[in-house]
Amino acid sequence: MNNQKVLLYLMPLAMVAMAFVACDDYDNGFSEQGMEFRNEFVKTFGTIDAEQDWNMAERVSVTVVATIGRSITVYTEKDAVFTIVGTFKYVYGTKKLSFDVEEGVQSLVVSDGQMAYRATIGDTVSFDEPIDDLTVPLSLLEGTPSSAWLLVADNMDGKLDFDYNDVVVKVEHQAGDAFAYITPLAAGSTLASYLFFGKNCVGEIHQLMGASPTQSGGYEILNTDERAQTPTARVKMSLGRDWSITTDGSLNTFMGGFSIRMLPSGTDPLPSMLAADDAVFKNAMVVLAPETGDVPFVLCVPFSYTLFNTPEEGQKTASVWSWPKEEKSILNAYGDFKKWVKNHEECTGWYTKPNSEYVVSTVDIPTGASYQSGQPQEMTDYEKEAVAASEETE
Repeated sequence: MNNQKVLLYLMPLAMVAMAFVACDDYDNGFSEQGMEFRNEFVKTFGTIDAEQDWNMAERVSVTVVATIGRSITVYTEKDAVFTIVGTFKYVYGTKKLSFDVEEGVQSLVVSDGQMAYRATIGDTVSFDEPIDDLTVPLSLLEGTPSSAWLLVADNMDGKLDFDYNDVVVKVEHQAGDAFAYITPLAAGSTLASYLFFGKNCVGEIHQLMGASPTQSGGYEILNTDERAQTPTARVKMSLGRDWSITTDGSLNTFMGGFSIRMLPSGTDPLPSMLAADDAVFKNAMVVLAPETGDVPFVLCVPFSYTLFNTPEEGQKTASVWSWPKEEKSILNAYGDFKKWVKNHEECTGWYTKPNSEYVVSTVDIPTGASYQSGQPQEMTDYEKEAVAASEETE
């Protein structure tokens, strides 16, 4: 029994060591840094939910029946906010369509451009047998933004500040497409930081944000102070039609298969694009997504959200998620984060409640909606009715 207890204690530590590895299986000595990060994280935030995967997206599906080939668009509806999660060019017969949604979302709208029907996750929607009481006016779907996610990373340079701004990238993808757009938004580490999708180099984060090649450890940190600047780089990546931001099964594919390679301080200036097998990565620290129940070096959060009756009754505000300022812990930036760490089903809206004193303002970053981030707009009649109905059921 004692031996079993020792084994159970050591297993999480072994997983942390795997999260910091060298390219091509070289031992670069960063496992000690991973151990230190884990110990301090648990000390700061407490026990981690064993089912916590640090990814606020989940893969779901709906089945569509169509005897005539149709182009199908799938939307989610959360609190009266519609978001496009998939566009499927040709659907014929009976076909199961899979896509990523924010965890907990159940309401869907499935449209062929002529009709739109309400559904829930796992439903079957037939365009051969219309059901009038499930139709949605197409006007409600006009100007709907596409879904997007943020991958935010911490502890790239060994600091135990839990500010999750060392690398911040936006990932835009619609199910049905074989590509995604990657936009770097912040670089809170001075080390050369290369983002990879599998073996494909997206680029060095600082350089993608306009910096010149610099010795690793000498880069200026970007967009981690008071107000983030409007991003300028948007990289198109081929991912494959079955790609998902939720893919798991191994450390190499979790959270979409993205990884970050950090070059040791003092490494000579290098171009933004490098081959995966470049010798310079032999001594790089490779940061992968965490396994379920382990400490998070990377989080996946929704790119934006909308609050109703904010700042005043009858108004709405869409905002891009605000990452913590440099050396400001996410614990202070988001008061409910700690509760979510301990129970992944509790306080799932933690990311919508920033403490403005501790986060970077993202008002200059477009939300993808038809109005400016952080700027109040009048709620529509549909939104007012939906919010009122929701409040009555609570």
